[in-house]
Amino acid sequence: MAILGPTLIELGHLVHHGLDMMSWLFFTQAAYALLGASVAGIVLDRYDINRNLLLLCFLSMNSIFLAMIPMCRTLWLLILSTAAAGFCVGILDTATNVQLIAIHGKKVSPYLQALYFSYGFGAFVSPLIAEPFLSGTPHPDLGLPAAKRGNPLPYGGMGHRSHHHLSHRPTNHMRDAFNPGAEQYKSEVQVAYWIIAFAHLPVVIGLAYIVISDMWEEHKLKRAAATKAESSSEIPDTDIEGVTNKVHLDKETLTKPGLCDNPNKTQILCITFWTSFLVFLYDGMQGSYGGTFIHMQ
Repeated sequence: MAILGPTLIELGHLVHHGLDMMSWLFFTQAAYALLGASVAGIVLDRYDINRNLLLLCFLSMNSIFLAMIPMCRTLWLLILSTAAAGFCVGILDTATNVQLIAIHGKKVSPYLQALYFSYGFGAFVSPLIAEPFLSGTPHPDLGLPAAKRGNPLPYGGMGHRSHHHLSHRPTNHMRDAFNPGAEQYKSEVQVAYWIIAFAHLPVVIGLAYIVISDMWEEHKLKRAAATKAESSSEIPDTDIEGVTNKVHLDKETLTKPGLCDNPNKTQILCITFWTSFLVFLYDGMQGSYGGTFIHMQ
């Protein structure tokens, strides 16, 4: 979702709104990413589900919602698409970390470092992909460049009644000079979103292969168990009792204690709350204020 910042004004052109309304996309994306991460943590902790299948589903959905974002022509539809993409990102973030820890255990450190390096690399590359498809045309309500304007900027969009005084709005000849007109304006920003959505495809194919392989192995194990059950009459009762006890012990071993059963639950809750609060403040200010401030300049 690092592509959202560089393409904010382009999306504003498409839905006819200025920065004061378009900046809600940052909040929506971050809020629903937090919600998705929280939901994924609860689901993965309480239910024994196929994590690879979960990753496959939400990665596919994320690519679809990314491709839909530049196709929206109303602000609320754009916000809903951004919220859905943010929710998928939150699910993927938590599920990926949990899956890496489940696979590698105590040796997970380099793999987590590689994962977060990939996050940073994607955030670096996304604006570079978007740059060739940006029109560079300022929003009509932005008026003259900073060096030539004398009045405060009205950040309300064309479809939004701003509380600023009318004298702060650009005149008609200013609009004509900086806005090619709704009927003449053509944006290619959707190509950048489609490229990034298409970049999900190799990972989706790899996850699909892993999921299908796991399902096939499980099917073969079930067939082998069924074949063994047919010949169970030839197995002595002592062996059957030993297998039953082992299965019972394995189930008890796999039963995970909940947070309420943990003697350090107060400490865990405090650390979780304060870490989440600090990350929420830092990422929120960095994403929302930073992205909007750059466009204001």
